[in-house]
Amino acid sequence: MKRVSRDPEKFRYVFSNKFKPVVEVKPGEEFILETEDAFGGKLRKETDLPTADLLPGLHRMPPYLNPLAGPIHIAGAERGDLIAVTIHEIEPLDQGVSVVIPGFGPLADSKKWSECAGPYTRILKYEKGASGKFQDGRIIFNERISWQMAPFMGCIGTAPDFEEVSSLVGPYDAQAVGAFGGNWDSREVCAGNKVILPSFNEGGLLYIGDMHASQGDAEWTGVAVETKGELRVSCEIIKNKTVPYGRVEKRDSIIQLNNGRPLERSITQAWIWMMDWLVQDYKFKQIDAHQFISCCPDARIHVYQMIPDNWYTVGVEIPKKYLS
Repeated sequence: MKRVSRDPEKFRYVFSNKFKPVVEVKPGEEFILETEDAFGGKLRKETDLPTADLLPGLHRMPPYLNPLAGPIHIAGAERGDLIAVTIHEIEPLDQGVSVVIPGFGPLADSKKWSECAGPYTRILKYEKGASGKFQDGRIIFNERISWQMAPFMGCIGTAPDFEEVSSLVGPYDAQAVGAFGGNWDSREVCAGNKVILPSFNEGGLLYIGDMHASQGDAEWTGVAVETKGELRVSCEIIKNKTVPYGRVEKRDSIIQLNNGRPLERSITQAWIWMMDWLVQDYKFKQIDAHQFISCCPDARIHVYQMIPDNWYTVGVEIPKKYLS
């Protein structure tokens, strides 16, 4: 099985079509990516603070964070196709880190919550699960609190048509530079799910990075449990088909993603795109799709990422039991 090693010299910090692929795979071929945490592995203990001394990339604009593995060339993919990325397994490694970066986040200038202004680093230890791996284990927050591991990939996308887009400040509105993906921080990009992305280049040129061991809805501080790890992936090509923005297929449901501001606009647009999906692929009438998503108690809204002064990532979800 092909493997892309954790090599700092090979990581990229932009979604771009200007780099030589790190690996070429065939449709359906499984391969392994080794990834590093959002901070390049430089914060290993609680005295390692998220400041420019250890993270000189903080001085860049946008800051130089979220290393990506890629681009991955999928043989036979062309402009105008879709890339369906199946994540078979995600294994966080070693330990996690979560930080408060000075001047960043919802409480950066709060006098009342001065303890939350940073810089601050928390190291989170892992316990292995019944499988002998971390992926089904637990995350230790402190001596009183722990929870089940819930790993996913924060960044996933294909190279845009001609721009280079930062792995930190993405994602971007579909009307701006395309629906290629980006820094979604969506928990749906996890093992067992299929992420559907457009291809703007020969080979698709897929990038993946920014593993999270777990994250709360909206990622309130702007930082989750950041971790290095490895994942096993395969890709399929859907020829000559488009989507307005990234989609996720789970075993029992479908999810239409979107991003942007304001939040309510992003959710409304995602529902309209979901209606398109229901009409085009599942033979709903327009009026049925319109009223179904308003009346069905299983129609769901998710807010995955909601960081002030950044983009908001949302998803709307419909169970497959209504689609057959």
